[in-house]
Amino acid sequence: MTTTSFRRRAAAVATGTLAAGALSFVPAMAGISTAHAAPTDLGYSCVMSGFGAPVTLDSTLSIEVGTPAAAVAPGAGFTSTISASLDMGTTAMGPVSRLSGTIDVAVLVAGESKTVTIPVADWTPAAGELVFAGTVDSELTAPAAVGDAAIEVGAVSAALKATVGAVNAPVNVPCTADEGQDQKVGTVTVGDDAPFGNARCEIDMTESGFGGKDTYDVEIAHAITAPSSATVGKAFTPTIATSLKFGQPFVDYMVTSPTKTIGVVANATTTAGGAAGTASVDLGEWNRTWTTPTPIGSPIEAIELSGTGSFAPITPTAAGSLPLSVTGLDGDISMTVSFGNMKSTYPLDCTMNEGAAPATAEVSVAEAPVVVAPAAATKTAVKTAYAKKAKKLTAKVTVTSAKAKPAGKATLVLKKGKKQVGKATVNIKKGTAKAVFKKIAKGNYKLTVKYAGNKKFKASSKTITVKIK
Repeated sequence: MTTTSFRRRAAAVATGTLAAGALSFVPAMAGISTAHAAPTDLGYSCVMSGFGAPVTLDSTLSIEVGTPAAAVAPGAGFTSTISASLDMGTTAMGPVSRLSGTIDVAVLVAGESKTVTIPVADWTPAAGELVFAGTVDSELTAPAAVGDAAIEVGAVSAALKATVGAVNAPVNVPCTADEGQDQKVGTVTVGDDAPFGNARCEIDMTESGFGGKDTYDVEIAHAITAPSSATVGKAFTPTIATSLKFGQPFVDYMVTSPTKTIGVVANATTTAGGAAGTASVDLGEWNRTWTTPTPIGSPIEAIELSGTGSFAPITPTAAGSLPLSVTGLDGDISMTVSFGNMKSTYPLDCTMNEGAAPATAEVSVAEAPVVVAPAAATKTAVKTAYAKKAKKLTAKVTVTSAKAKPAGKATLVLKKGKKQVGKATVNIKKGTAKAVFKKIAKGNYKLTVKYAGNKKFKASSKTITVKIK
């Protein structure tokens, strides 16, 4: 695996304001010269929103894309290590206490695009210069046509999140390549003589009753399909796509063999976050049609099978990167012949091709979101008692809810006409509280109680008429 790197330089002006506890972003205009010293010194025009006073961000965007050192079979997967670093060169971020997120890089192989998401390290004011960098291994697919295919980089952007106090806000940083540039970063060589897939297997038929007294080669390719992201505590099930190709000596033997079906069930050795497991992949059957197109004695161009299987369901227990791989493969090949449906089974003995990488994938696991239950409705009531000699009015407040007994604060206001003659704030405990108003003479009053509510309980109020004789 070789690595091609290029750097993209840009200057972006960013402005923005912070007001009323929320972030307000103003997009910036940016420009860059189209003159560069070398073909790999490519330029991007990047735009980023800012915070506080207007600032100018001199940006450098660096990307490295690994390219395969050896030839790859048509349609086979290969692993590329992709790194990205966005250097804004300043810490003038006003009230921002943290920036975190990802950089998305579109990688094209023979024109087929795949967006690779690279998690980057968080930035804080203590981190020094404003740099976002990360690396990820991505599975790319070689084209079906034999020859050299270009590997290019397309759209690049950063999706960041700014933290200001308790407020989080998205910060998008799109980057546009200079017009007329060659975005090619390398090539992948596709050839028929390239190793097929990841592993080479043998079928030992030296004891065969079918006439094939030999050991034959079988080649295996497999790839993992998994979500790019997952959540702690939420299960997901990656799948394995496997292809099997019989070597030419076995195909030549089959021309004169009475075998009419070949069926394969493969057993994959898997790992998820370092934990070993297994997965069964049913590759189906190859069938000989006795009249056409493959009666005995007719040429057979190829015998290939493919199918899919699944990992055991994976439930992440911690946030972070969860690597997946298929590190080994074995299984059974069953064959039946035309007369009497005789059937024999032969084991597959597989080893990794020299220099071939196992099928891998990586899942970014995030913490499960905190689910906050909606606040429960409440009902507020109040009853009064008057002591004539002491001229005291006692009010008992009751706040009820279907969920539990509310707590919090309530405010009582006593008015005679439009004049306020008393006010009290009480702590509601287990749904009740008392307030006492002194020096209350005879007359008609309005008593209003307002329960403030909290995260668990909604606010409510009650107004009553109090007649004191």
